[in-house]
Amino acid sequence: MWSVGCIFAEFLKLDPLFPGRSEIDQMQKIFKEVGTPNEQIWPGCMELPGMKTGVFADTPYNQLRRKFAAELPDDDGYELLNKLLTLNPAKRLDAEHALVSKWFFNDPKPAHPSTFPTWPAKSEQNRRPPNEPVAPRSQQQQPQRPVGGFTLRFDAPKF
Repeated sequence: MWSVGCIFAEFLKLDPLFPGRSEIDQMQKIFKEVGTPNEQIWPGCMELPGMKTGVFADTPYNQLRRKFAAELPDDDGYELLNKLLTLNPAKRLDAEHALVSKWFFNDPKPAHPSTFPTWPAKSEQNRRPPNEPVAPRSQQQQPQRPVGGFTLRFDAPKF
């Protein structure tokens, strides 16, 4: 569900949420946004690798509301994102509860899939319709013209 929260946030911002360049950098970016865990928030977190080293700055809990104020102006959207990005896996929202979040029932309501626009598949582009006859070819070979203003020539003995 953590990944669902990250993808949800990335859809809202149209940018990666935690673009870390290394494991430590990734963790620092996560803690900067959702707060550095402690034993009160996440019992047992100090036993995880790297947590005892003191590398991570103590960040006040949760900067998500500030970061997503424009994209999630109501409390329901913020609550869903916050619960999906809860550090403690035991307290994180599960799929069943996420799907009944109030945010999904707020206006504007989701559009029915039948109203979505459709486009032809790329694999179908440049294909002739199945019953269209093939254009006749002339018996004469047309001389090849250079494309793009130049022609490549290869020496037969070399290739």
